[in-house]
Amino acid sequence: MTSAIVLITLLILPACSSEPAELPQPEPRSHAEFSLTPPAGFVQTRSPASTPATVPGPTVAAEFDLPGSVPGAARASLTVVLNPTSGDLTANIVGTRQMLQATFPDYRSTIDEPISLPSGRQGWLLGGAYTLKGAKVQTIQLEVVEHQIAYAVVGMTSEAVFDKFDPVFRSAFSTFTLQ
Repeated sequence: MTSAIVLITLLILPACSSEPAELPQPEPRSHAEFSLTPPAGFVQTRSPASTPATVPGPTVAAEFDLPGSVPGAARASLTVVLNPTSGDLTANIVGTRQMLQATFPDYRSTIDEPISLPSGRQGWLLGGAYTLKGAKVQTIQLEVVEHQIAYAVVGMTSEAVFDKFDPVFRSAFSTFTLQ
């Protein structure tokens, strides 16, 4: 998959403006192009071609859904999210754990371990079960950090059928590469 290049124009406000000063925003960061082979039967619903060349904040770069799965929280999906970071892989995993536990009171960790991808790149598998929009879901995600961008490839489905999809998601993770 190839990401389209989008030019970002920065507007510079005059120094003598009478408007109150805005808080500084995180600096958008360029990201590497990525490749991911979706599981058989999954349909791409969001394309990396629409991902900007720089990432100002959490950005869904690609999404794949299994047709016929339940819409919303219980559907079977695979999503690639990019997020600027100043930390390394370990720092990002610590932050992700804290965010999941703070966001979902019933969050229960199901996997939390380092992984080496076939490309030789180091990543982390993090997974959990929790309630999202009234549905019991389970996720597994691959996290990789490169050039101050955290790449999270997240597989999610209902907790009741997760065991069926776990090997499917892991197989897709093994195809994830950065150029």
